[in-house]
Amino acid sequence: MPRIVAIDSGGYLGVALDEAGIVWTWGNNWFGQLGVGAPSSIGTIVPAQVVNLTNVVAVSGGESHVLALVDDGSVWGWGSNSLGHLGDDTDVDRSTPVQVHGLRNIIAISAGFNHSLALQNDGTVWAWGSNRYGQLGDGTTETRYEPVRVVGLG
Repeated sequence: MPRIVAIDSGGYLGVALDEAGIVWTWGNNWFGQLGVGAPSSIGTIVPAQVVNLTNVVAVSGGESHVLALVDDGSVWGWGSNSLGHLGDDTDVDRSTPVQVHGLRNIIAISAGFNHSLALQNDGTVWAWGSNRYGQLGDGTTETRYEPVRVVGLG
């Protein structure tokens, strides 16, 4: 049995990180947010290992997507992507992890309702996804499919 070192939850899902850097998810999988290789309306009621992802140091569960921070400072995401939640310059849902474009040296992450945030080691904050209410902090209300810098922070 893996020893869990971090947990989070999202909309209808749980996410856990074990001491070996492996991510485990359970719950709803309509958008592929479990990261197990295929979306389904059933999901899983027991933890399943996220595929093709290792050396994870932090996790964050959003409403219908999940983010993982890897020890090399890169950020990976999976699940709903209709509003660019995953930062991969598409609006295609992903049932396996994809790397967020353009981020490096990230030290903290947060998956929100339909948007995501990352803190870089230089103190700058990056955001992507839905921006209907200005939640990306870039001075616009434009949806962003790749990370943009939050204005005035860092």
